[in-house]
Amino acid sequence: MINYFKNLLIKFKQAKTSKKIILCIILFFYLVIVLSCVIPIKCDYTSPGTLNRINSVISINDENNTQAIRNNFYTVSVFSGTDNFSLFEYLLRNLDKKQEVKKYEASDHLFTTTEENRAGEAQKTQSIQDSIICAYELAKEDGYDVNLVKEYVGIMICYMPQNHYGTGPESLQIKDIIIKIGDEDITSPLKLYEVCSYYLENDRFKDSNIQCPKILIRRSGETFELDSCNTICLAQLAKFYEAAMSACERLNIVNTYSYLTNYMFEYYDLNVNESTPSFNVNSAVSTGPSGGLCQTLYVYNALTNNSLIKENELITATGTITYDGTVGPIGSVDKKVYTVDIYLSKYMFVPSYDYNDAMEAYNQIKNPDFEVVSVSNVRDAINTLKGGN
Repeated sequence: MINYFKNLLIKFKQAKTSKKIILCIILFFYLVIVLSCVIPIKCDYTSPGTLNRINSVISINDENNTQAIRNNFYTVSVFSGTDNFSLFEYLLRNLDKKQEVKKYEASDHLFTTTEENRAGEAQKTQSIQDSIICAYELAKEDGYDVNLVKEYVGIMICYMPQNHYGTGPESLQIKDIIIKIGDEDITSPLKLYEVCSYYLENDRFKDSNIQCPKILIRRSGETFELDSCNTICLAQLAKFYEAAMSACERLNIVNTYSYLTNYMFEYYDLNVNESTPSFNVNSAVSTGPSGGLCQTLYVYNALTNNSLIKENELITATGTITYDGTVGPIGSVDKKVYTVDIYLSKYMFVPSYDYNDAMEAYNQIKNPDFEVVSVSNVRDAINTLKGGN
């Protein structure tokens, strides 16, 4: 083998200058290609995903409805995350307009992976809860004999990066439900803000003489008091509330609660067995709040004897939901439009906040078979579906 390479080197030295130049150029590009296939680049990526059947998460126990019809509501998800791509794959993905790939920036990730998952689970809990509450209320308004049995508990936290604001069992954590702080019952996000803002004013939480009051919470199904929680957690909750209100003003969002649910929301115990009709809630495959709109349409349709869709129709929707029916903005709507194009959907409902971005992607699709519909309230989607029938 050594002699083989020695002979190659001798032949290279004896070759004409022009051949040497050509060989060096070929060798250079060969090395570039090889290195581009092996050099890893840490990236954040988002790409078109898949559809998720709603009845895998929520199912209504009503024998008067036809299961095949009720199953035709799908929420839209995307594939996203952080991964190592070769330079070659990174360049190829950037050429695809349907994907978004950018180099990883630590500043974009306040949460650890575990915290991101817990935050997504908390937001999913909110979307499921509020979609059920909203659908039952709308069906009752429309004259159907339904009744949802629920009881207010407290405020669930969706946003609390532990590496910034404390760790351990005595610190507030994502998915904690705050029931009481000191002698104050936490009856709403505004009440939580009013109580927590005491620790925000004048940086009071830096005063070692200021002790955190006992905080009554529910965590993983157990209710207990935190005796020595860091007061900085309470101050940050007030900051999160102010940040949400500021964003609503900047983005011209009228229903501030729909945006506030990114940070916290009103949590209710839903009595699945005593409600009429009863229902089941199963573990969700996806996380995040964007399935709220579609979940509401599915539950409403099931409660109203399949009033929204015909057999074999496929309806897709994306958008957050609050119990009053407000549809809020979501992320990656363009990738979700590309996802729906893969399937045979009749409508794709999107939040009015995201409609322009959705249509920009929609107009890139050649001969789309579905219609993108802008909605600001779930009633808009209901009226569209009833009008289509």
